[in-house]
Amino acid sequence: MPALYPANNKQRYSTTITTTRCGLEVTALNTVAIVTGGSSGIGRAVSIALAESGYQVTVIGRTARYIEATLELLKDRTPGGQKPLHTGLALDVLNENDMQEMADKTLDKFG
Repeated sequence: MPALYPANNKQRYSTTITTTRCGLEVTALNTVAIVTGGSSGIGRAVSIALAESGYQVTVIGRTARYIEATLELLKDRTPGGQKPLHTGLALDVLNENDMQEMADKTLDKFG
């Protein structure tokens, strides 16, 4: 499986976003986060918090309509007026082929 954060691509990330969440200062360098179970509950809350902190989020879940609902919530959560680049995939984390698809599609979208 390819590395999701290749060392040779570090220079691509140039914008620093710093926000304060729950009293902690969080800095994101246009970083990508994959949130499994991100379409509801705690996973949805984590997806929202990451988007608000400047992360580009890939939401993974099993039900497409819940993923779409989460992506709708993420649209207006990106700080600094940046265009959000979040994506979602209906996949099963117990399926090896689905996890390869998750990695491939995330790399295709975010590099």
